Amino acid sequence: MVRLFNSLLKQEPWAQERMHQYAGKTVKFRLPMSSLALSINTHGLVALSADDAVPNVTVTLKSEDMSALLKDLSATSPAKAPDIKRLMSYVYIEGEAGLANLVSDLARDLRWDRQYYLANLLGPVLTSHLLRTERVLLEKGQEGVTTLLRVGADSLSYDQEILVPKVQFNDLNRELEALEKRFTDLENVLAKGQ
Repeated sequence: MVRLFNSLLKQEPWAQERMHQYAGKTVKFRLPMSSLALSINTHGLVALSADDAVPNVTVTLKSEDMSALLKDLSATSPAKAPDIKRLMSYVYIEGEAGLANLVSDLARDLRWDRQYYLANLLGPVLTSHLLRTERVLLEKGQEGVTTLLRVGADSLSYDQEILVPKVQFNDLNRELEALEKRFTDLENVLAKGQ
């Protein structure tokens, strides 16, 4: 966690510079099943701090908010970034105003650039191949799920006769619309006749 956070800070010099202003301060993250205390060093990066250290800022995620947070996260597609404002509504930040504001800004503005991180770790060529392979796998996976759903619907419609086949459903809808139109026409004729 510390390595990932420091990697994010190194990608964004402005963030590291702002963190540097709070050297020696401690931020504690209270999560439902654990906690993590991070101290800010003179380079604008973080290191693990003693769990009993007195924090200058505490970031809390309550256990009763976890299910809603996970639901919001799972509703986000891989291609689309999550709504940070919505996710931050589950987080409570308290402590020194300036540092609390910085923590909030970092949560809103820092983004993990996978390509940058992987290029530093594996090199640019391997990273390019890896990300291209990931895209192909995601596309093929989505095609597979679509095919599986179509085959399942066909099986339940025609083989098991549990669902009404789509063609039959559309035919019934057209017949219903025609009947509604005839009924409206009949009502209009009767209204004129009176």
